[in-house]
Amino acid sequence: MSPIIQRRQSGLSALNDFFWRAADSGRRRTAPLRAIVIFGVFFAPLLSSWSGYADEGAPPWPVDSVEQSAWSLIIQGKPVELGLSLPDDQTCNDASADSSGLRKIVIGERFLLDIIADSKLSAMVPRTGIHIVGACFSKLVDLSNVHVPWPLRLEQTRFTHGFWMKRGKLSGILSLTGSYLGFTKEQDPLEAELNKHMALNLKGIKAESNVFIHDVFVDGLTSMVGARIDRTLEMDRSTFTESVDLGGIETKESLIISRGIDQNRRRTALRDRLIMTEARVGLSLEIQWTNISLNLRLTRAKVTHDLKLGNSTFGGNICLDSAEIGGNVEPTNIVFAANPEKERNRCDQPESFRPGISFVDLTSARIGKMLFWNASGDYTVELDGLTYQRLGNVENQDIGKDEMKDAEHNETSSKDRVNSERQRKNHRLTWIDWVERDKTFTPQPYQQLATVFRTSGDSEGADKALYLAREHTKEQAWEDREYKRYGILFLSKWIISYGIGFYFLWVLIPVAVVTFSGAFVLCLSQNSARPARPASTTHSTSRLNNQPPTKFLHRLAFSLHHLLPVIELERSFDEVKLSGFARWYFYAHRLIGWLLGSFLVAALAGLTQGR
Repeated sequence: MSPIIQRRQSGLSALNDFFWRAADSGRRRTAPLRAIVIFGVFFAPLLSSWSGYADEGAPPWPVDSVEQSAWSLIIQGKPVELGLSLPDDQTCNDASADSSGLRKIVIGERFLLDIIADSKLSAMVPRTGIHIVGACFSKLVDLSNVHVPWPLRLEQTRFTHGFWMKRGKLSGILSLTGSYLGFTKEQDPLEAELNKHMALNLKGIKAESNVFIHDVFVDGLTSMVGARIDRTLEMDRSTFTESVDLGGIETKESLIISRGIDQNRRRTALRDRLIMTEARVGLSLEIQWTNISLNLRLTRAKVTHDLKLGNSTFGGNICLDSAEIGGNVEPTNIVFAANPEKERNRCDQPESFRPGISFVDLTSARIGKMLFWNASGDYTVELDGLTYQRLGNVENQDIGKDEMKDAEHNETSSKDRVNSERQRKNHRLTWIDWVERDKTFTPQPYQQLATVFRTSGDSEGADKALYLAREHTKEQAWEDREYKRYGILFLSKWIISYGIGFYFLWVLIPVAVVTFSGAFVLCLSQNSARPARPASTTHSTSRLNNQPPTKFLHRLAFSLHHLLPVIELERSFDEVKLSGFARWYFYAHRLIGWLLGSFLVAALAGLTQGR
């Protein structure tokens, strides 16, 4: 029940009691008093309510204040242009500034909050929202946990102690283009940033449109942890003096940190680290024309389309461990400039970390297409568990099945084919050299590279990658003192070249060497043979009288017959008995044959391809 109705009912009850008391006493002279009471009971509440409605929604600022002037422009849908032009080293309360001029640009920190809190004032703001240019807020502007139902554009404005909108909600765009943000120390003991200098605090914000942070100077920490942005977040040409934490941020469109479309404008500068752990980007993530002094952390991040890192400089590491990139990774023309004196220059202290050398961590990352890392400066990589579907060459072109088929159907000149083969070879060597940058050896990166090479039709490149993996495995076995494994790999290398591709045919080389060696031994021990039984006239070697062959070709056949147990060239060769050195040599000769045959069978069966 409304207060007015309650007051009316209580007034009627009092009037009724008064009337009957007057009637009982018979004093008729109280009639004028009763009329006054009736008027007060019935009409006074109405008058008070009318005056209350007239006052509600009225601006709470003085008539001659800058807030009142700004409000009159806002409700007309016009931008509030106050013309702030203070240097970066001055504040809104600087005594050296013109006090009369300051009064025209300084806005109270509760100006926006007063509008949002008053439903009448908030309803008077047009759909275009609030657009303030060149203002100065002398204290912290804190819009935490509030809902801003219209666009908010605070451009070329000085926030002396920062701009906070923790866990707020914004129905339109948020633009801080051209503004300066100072800092305020976080005092909330429940916040992870307790006692830190927070300048731009949009932690947990929910924005239904774009967020623009163009040409902004942020003199403190930036936090957008857990933010949800329905469109694009743009941070072009801005400078951040301390770390930027975008951990867990989610944008339904792109996230852009660049210098914009104007190529003559300055680069974005992050003087500390950029943290985007577990970020979710609906389209592309662009970090181009940007200087990042310390680490770029994209651990467990998910980007639906491309990750573009072109023309950027990294003073620390790039951490893409367990990240998922649906499109291309384009690290073109990037520069690594690590500072050996900064101990924070690392990604969880990898084993191959060396001071002064940047580190690219791609452990367990999943990428659609990997373009070549065209980078300058000294850096190492960690590739264990990295998977990708395609590769790009130095010119960022695909080497894939479709292009291979097109090349087969198209008639090209012999010169074009030679150039194409040369480009393919350069492409192959470039990627193999890149994988070789991983100082902590694991077989998986080489096997992944071989798989993509073979899928694209480059079997030679795949075999080369697998061969290098076996070489490193052999070296690691020696370092780990696994001598049995090392011995097997050593023999596998020199007998069948690890059984990779058609390299197992190299076994013919030791077969030929041992065959000629056996023939040479027979030549030296011509008189060392003794017959086992009388010669048979039915054999073709009866003319030899069970003696070792005397002709060179027969000696080669005899040596090959005893070398390979699966080959039987002449049955009578088994009846020849040798003595002396030749006898003991051909015992070893047979053992060598069994060894070569075993490795050959293992290569044909694919047993040498296992881990």
